[in-house]
Formats: sequence, C-alpha cells, structure tokens
Amino acid sequence: MKLGKLDKAEEPKLMRPFRQLVNGMLPKVTELTGMADAFTHISGADSRGEGFTTGLCAVLLTEACNVGFTPVIKPDVAAPGRGRLVHVDQGYFRAENISVANGLFIEARAKMDVVRAWDGGLVAPADGVRFTLQTWYAGSNPRISGCGTRAPPG
Repeated sequence: MKLGKLDKAEEPKLMRPFRQLVNGMLPKVTELTGMADAFTHISGADSRGEGFTTGLCAVLLTEACNVGFTPVIKPDVAAPGRGRLVHVDQGYFRAENISVANGLFIEARAKMDVVRAWDGGLVAPADGVRFTLQTWYAGSNPRISGCGTRAPPG
C-alpha cells in the first residue's frame, strides 16, 4: 500500500492570538540577561547599529544548531540579513564574549521563578534529556566519549 501526500493542515483560528499571548508572557532573554552588552567588537569600536540584538540571536541560533545563515535569513526583515549576520559573526562572535554572556545567562536563569520551581538551577536540559548536576568534579565517561586514559580495545 502506498500512502499519498498529506494536504496542508489549516492553522486553527485561535492559534495566532494564542501564540501572541504566549510570546508576550515569555521574557526576552537578551533583555533579561543583558547578554548583548557582553558582545564587544573585535576592534573595540561600537558599530552595532540597528537590529544588533536580533542579528546576535540569529548568529547564536545558527551556531547552536549548526545550520549556517540561510535558514534564519528573512528577506522581509532588515536585521537578520546576510550582511548583518556576517558582520555580527566576524566582529562580535568570539570565545571571550560568549564566556561573559554565558555567565550573565546563568546568573539570570538562577533568578527566574520557573527555574527555581523546576530544579533550583541544578538541571541542564539537553536533547530532551535532563541531567542533574551531582558534583562540580564530574568528568566524561571514557567508554562513551573516548576521552579516557584507557587504550581502545583491540
């Protein structure tokens, strides 16, 4: 038996107002953490321009998902155009900036009511799996990561 192609399902009429309601309830991470301020230009100049925060979030997303710029470029929105993303990526996206921003994000996350209710800041979600932090001295499992000191079998 061969199944045919599914037709596009229409979006329910209440979906758009529901999405707007939920989006209005969520905090803006960059405003909450101040993480955009952690990203300084490699030259020391402040040439951020309009839409910097949106461009920064787009570059962070492309790096986190390893998808490149094409999926996040929106022709009808000026901020995340290819030129803006390249400018942010080349001028601002450096290890020292990411480290400072990560610290700000962790501090802000610990203050969120929902985080305290869930886990007190001790659970890291990763790929849908929750890992509880038991110790600061945790290490990799050599049988899984291949980073151990034992020689590989064979």
